[in-house]
Amino acid sequence: MDGLRRLFANRFFILALQIIFSVATAVAAVFYIHASVIVIRSWKIALIDLTFFLSSAVLFALCYITSTPDFKWWAVLLFFLFGAGLFAAIFFPVQAILNVYVNATVAASAGIVIALSFAFGCVLFQCIPSCHLHRRWESIAVTVILLVAHCGSLFLSFGMLPHGWAFKKFSNTSVTFPTATADELRLTEGEKMVNRSYYDINVLHAVKNGKAPVYDFSVGGKKLSEHLSDWTETSCTESLYADGVRSTLVLMNETDLIQATVVAVYYDATATFEWTVHIKNVGTERSEVISDFYAMDASLDISDATLYFSGGSYEKNDDFALYSKSLTTKTLTFDTINGRTSRLYLPFFNLSGEKLGATVGIGWAGDWTADFTGKKTTAVTISQTELEGYLEPDEEIRSPLVSVHFYTGNPLKGFNTFRKRVKDSLPEGYGSISACFFVGAEGQDDTTNATESGALEILQKSVDLGLADILDYAWFDAGWYETGDIGHWYQAVGDWVVDPDKYPEGFTNVKAALDAAGVGFLLWYEPERIPTVSNLYKTISAKAECASWLLYSDNEENCLWNMGDADALQDICERISNSIQEFGVNYYRQDFNIDPGKYWKKADETLYDGRKGFAENKYVVGEYSFLDYLTQHNPGLLIDNCASGGRRIDLEMCRRSIPLWRSDYNCYDYEDIPEALQYQTYGLSMWLPYSAGADLYEDDLYEYRSGLGSCIFTVNDRILEGDQTYVQYIRDWDAVKDYFDKEYYPLTPCTVSDRNSVAMQFGDETEGVILLYARPNAKERAETFLMNGLTAGATYTLSYIKGETLTEKSGSDLLTDGFTLDVKARTAYLITYKAK
Repeated sequence: MDGLRRLFANRFFILALQIIFSVATAVAAVFYIHASVIVIRSWKIALIDLTFFLSSAVLFALCYITSTPDFKWWAVLLFFLFGAGLFAAIFFPVQAILNVYVNATVAASAGIVIALSFAFGCVLFQCIPSCHLHRRWESIAVTVILLVAHCGSLFLSFGMLPHGWAFKKFSNTSVTFPTATADELRLTEGEKMVNRSYYDINVLHAVKNGKAPVYDFSVGGKKLSEHLSDWTETSCTESLYADGVRSTLVLMNETDLIQATVVAVYYDATATFEWTVHIKNVGTERSEVISDFYAMDASLDISDATLYFSGGSYEKNDDFALYSKSLTTKTLTFDTINGRTSRLYLPFFNLSGEKLGATVGIGWAGDWTADFTGKKTTAVTISQTELEGYLEPDEEIRSPLVSVHFYTGNPLKGFNTFRKRVKDSLPEGYGSISACFFVGAEGQDDTTNATESGALEILQKSVDLGLADILDYAWFDAGWYETGDIGHWYQAVGDWVVDPDKYPEGFTNVKAALDAAGVGFLLWYEPERIPTVSNLYKTISAKAECASWLLYSDNEENCLWNMGDADALQDICERISNSIQEFGVNYYRQDFNIDPGKYWKKADETLYDGRKGFAENKYVVGEYSFLDYLTQHNPGLLIDNCASGGRRIDLEMCRRSIPLWRSDYNCYDYEDIPEALQYQTYGLSMWLPYSAGADLYEDDLYEYRSGLGSCIFTVNDRILEGDQTYVQYIRDWDAVKDYFDKEYYPLTPCTVSDRNSVAMQFGDETEGVILLYARPNAKERAETFLMNGLTAGATYTLSYIKGETLTEKSGSDLLTDGFTLDVKARTAYLITYKAK
């Protein structure tokens, strides 16, 4: 013990301990947000928590050792335990409280600050005796080193977030694509054969032929892929489905009495195939535990792949940014946050390999996880993030939908095939959308026009300006309903009774005027979030028979309507459908301003006997059924998928709706809203043919045109002012609107920089439009832009939207040499092209 005491009396040993445990805390802090918010791996969180815990205990004990030369070992142990307890008493309760009232990122950030502050405080206390002993240099050096380390760890930790600098540093955000002719970008017969062959062999007939299928799951710990002999194919039927052929494959495990039904569709027009796996207990007793349920678990013959993916709607100026990464043998994981499907990433991916590429899309409006690993081949696994438990007799769960398309050559071929499949999956009405005029907005300060008189005034002004034929829908956002004593739109949702102060005759007069002008009626709802002060909550919570209709979390402000409960689902279907019919709604706008993850997890415990992911699984299935009910009972109804601005975008939602408000970043008067809108159009158009956004404070042509896309909506003030520049902007858009759901080619990279130019091409090989934005600090110079997807031998005329010819060149020249434009800073160019 004397030797150990001498060791602890050595100031350099103490110095080393201070640095080691402080740096350990700093390193753990770097990965804490990533582990607890993004990938959400329990073992990683536990390891980091343990690092914080032990480091804090050691550093606290060192405070006693450095201040007491004749320290006692029992006292060292006491200080170690007291330090551990003190840290735990601060760290864990604060985390628990914050997780209730704020989002996970803020809670994790607070945890980091607590851990770093505790460690730094201990070291600072230890340095005080050194100052009195004329060892100030040691104190200053240690303090500076640890201060830099701790500040650096905070900086790095935030940088690990999807929109953080570190994430971007290790991803390529300046993405470029090679040019190709229209012929080179066409779907070939060879590609059709590759897709059909893979579909037949790996999706439909794998189990029958003794081969592991593209999906997998375990029953009682026995994986399908490893126990194929336990399963028998009982039937495989085909039927026509939309523009494809649907196959229903039924597999049976007679021992465990589990039935697996694979519903798969092959779409010949795009050589795209998809599948969903349903698992059902057909016995009379509880089943074995279902686990390791992968919608996709496959190795693709794609070598040296570059993975293209997009960020989600994080309410940042680079929402939906396009990224690329080269795959390695280290797994690349994509995940969600708090049940928000597309807050971190879009669930869409494009793998571009040396000889073969593939697009992969996920349909799951909840928590999903996708892993990619590869070098010589590419391994892909996709699943609901957490799903494990037994099945009651006759109970069923399902996997996310997975869509795959193989292609060769240019990755833009994969992107545009994906876009076409999404477009083909939507009902016809979405293709004819033009523009909406906006009547009031949730949370906006000025809701003057969100009344009957205000709406009629805007409509009449639109007619007077000759815009009524262009404006297809009048958009009535949150706050149209009676708020009563509650007083705020956010807390009064649920009853859907028209506010008589704003609309004395209900919507009768407004609807009649809209019908007369040939303008549709778009109305905002938020049916799933139930505030606990609302009348609907008070009614439902008082009924014992409705106990399972509401889902709860530790947040006392809101409940979640249980879409997974059959009776609750039927009630909300009928209630919202009846409201739509009563008001004559043509376009149903659905918002979702709540993070459902915590509600689902608590419901797993209270309603599903601790079976992980069951509440979410049934909820998501119910959500899709709800939207299907609305369209079935309201023919021609269109649906807008908002969800706090673009946070519920997945493949299944995209065949039922489109995101008309794609990011809540656009709600505010930020200076870079025009550039953010450009970014959103650029990134989201890689995958989707339809989306929209707007700058609510726009006031010049650069800002107007930054909102161009497949859909636009107008700003009230510009209409009421009769701004002729704005009117011409709408008419110009009307002249090119039909190009936006055709092929899409990004002609330049797009980043958050305001010093460059961004160009996008929409159209086909015969005609289209180019959006070209010279940003505020772009250099005023001649810039050259290469086009894409043209016919090499054709001659094209490029013209400004006003009709002035820019240039006339062959397709070959435009593909290889491009066109040149003298750009001026903060200018948006609208250029059309047409083959002679």
